[in-house]
Amino acid sequence: MTGEQLYFIGEKLLLEGRASEAVAFLSKAASLMPRDAFTHSNLAISLHQLGRSKQAIPHFKMAASTQLDSLYFANLGQALWSVGEIEEAIRVLETTMRLDENQFGSLALLLQLEHYTASILSSWNRNYARARRALHVVLGKAEVSGNPADTVWTPSQILLLDVDEEYVLKLCRIHTNRNLQPSLHRFRYVRPSGKKRLRVGYLSYSFGLGVRNGLMYHVFGSHNRSQVEIFGFAIRPHDDNADDAEKARVEKNVEHFVDISRIEVSDIPALINSNNVHVLVDICGLHANGTMLYKSLLAFKPSAVQVAYMAFAATTGASYIDHLVTDKITSPPDYRHHYSESFIYMPNSYHVNSHKQRFKTNVFGEKELVGRRSKEGLPNSSIIYCSYNQFFKIDKHILRAWIDILRRDEKSVLVLVKFLFHKQAERNLRAALRANGINATRLILAEKLKNQEHILRSQLMHLHLDTRLQSGHTTTVDALWSGIPVLVWPARSMVSRAAAGIVHGAGLSWMIARNGQDYVEAAMVLSRSKAARMLVDAARSSSSLFNLDKWVKDWERSLKLAADSQAGGSVRHIIAHNS
Repeated sequence: MTGEQLYFIGEKLLLEGRASEAVAFLSKAASLMPRDAFTHSNLAISLHQLGRSKQAIPHFKMAASTQLDSLYFANLGQALWSVGEIEEAIRVLETTMRLDENQFGSLALLLQLEHYTASILSSWNRNYARARRALHVVLGKAEVSGNPADTVWTPSQILLLDVDEEYVLKLCRIHTNRNLQPSLHRFRYVRPSGKKRLRVGYLSYSFGLGVRNGLMYHVFGSHNRSQVEIFGFAIRPHDDNADDAEKARVEKNVEHFVDISRIEVSDIPALINSNNVHVLVDICGLHANGTMLYKSLLAFKPSAVQVAYMAFAATTGASYIDHLVTDKITSPPDYRHHYSESFIYMPNSYHVNSHKQRFKTNVFGEKELVGRRSKEGLPNSSIIYCSYNQFFKIDKHILRAWIDILRRDEKSVLVLVKFLFHKQAERNLRAALRANGINATRLILAEKLKNQEHILRSQLMHLHLDTRLQSGHTTTVDALWSGIPVLVWPARSMVSRAAAGIVHGAGLSWMIARNGQDYVEAAMVLSRSKAARMLVDAARSSSSLFNLDKWVKDWERSLKLAADSQAGGSVRHIIAHNS
């Protein structure tokens, strides 16, 4: 057979979904027509569909070099991405966009890779306008196709974009609600009784990890056992680094510790339901394998009331999640149409912490601060700004504001933490400072420390500068507990407003900036204000943010209201008033 005949047979097999057979014919055709772009392209597509992307790449490259077509470059970029050749994929996709600016699938992937590599390449000149344009197109296509892969971005990746929450809702709905498997169970639910304890289940990847982070561990132990019965469903039983004593403490605090790591996923919903849990609280979220977890477990509705809490700072979009835990600053009532869930509004901040229980930190006096700064190699004659958020949270607007602050405050320094890929970030940040006429030595990269040491060192700073698109969560609480002001600048999403909710919960709303100019002006004032520091110190003992017992009482009352609401035949917003 001629090369053309082999090609047409291979193309027909590929269109019929018979990629393995297509490879045989297209390989022979390529050997007879080594410069034919169509042959190499279809051979590469066949190999790529079979998971043989490394073998596909030379053929994609041959097609692209033979014929300058945006589609060939788009396919090559996809293949390079799939094998981890991220930087080359970005270069190829940039070529795609130069050839055809309407290649929205390629644009979306390009933008996704730019965000994905932000912490590695430390480049913060992201084009959010074209990201929004691409997102609008790919979401429209995905809503028609019903295929989550067509959205290009995952739920956690979209949180890195400066987009309205309506887009977050659309994307998350597609990922959590499409292609659900029909349930094998029609569960019955036991309604809560006033004479019996409310049965609350927590679903987590690793309860041992919760001990280290200190976010939920003390909540489990602080529940009123006469009113609430606690179940812990562990997808992975314990953090591998947890010692036996730590494991014992976790299991004691949880009351009923259920290891579901060795149970078939299809059997887990029935197991949870058999425990007659009134309210199931998900603290896994939609990060990593979260979407799969939602579809394979929570979609079967093993509990009458299902609540998403803290792990994912956005709507889940899931029709089977009844409530999202938040507060009125983090999720304003006027934005409720951007959420698929009803709210559980905590009266202050939705963000729980146990810093008062974990860190017995005394605030240093002025003389001790001077001595400790000298030991840490920090200047005593300068204002010391810091930011403990990871590099991928930096965007061009916040970088511009930091540069303006350093330019206006000529003797100040900025302290960041050496997270992963810090060397590239340091090079790029110093280059940005030099380009704006600022001495690059005014940027200090500090070693990452364990929690207690980190909080002690934080006291040496004058002001923590929060990031904008993804605000600090635990890092914000750490800074406040160390006794220093935290300047926040919320954007348009829940994940950007979380820090604002935290400082508001501490009674420190005056640390919330309205815009970039306000952020810079406030930094000049707060960094020098002894009164601001005294108010933050007072909040450590007086504010609701650090009152774990009160938070747990409010939490228990909220869960009881949610259970009673569902039992009454409705799912409504829950507002927990101060206890």
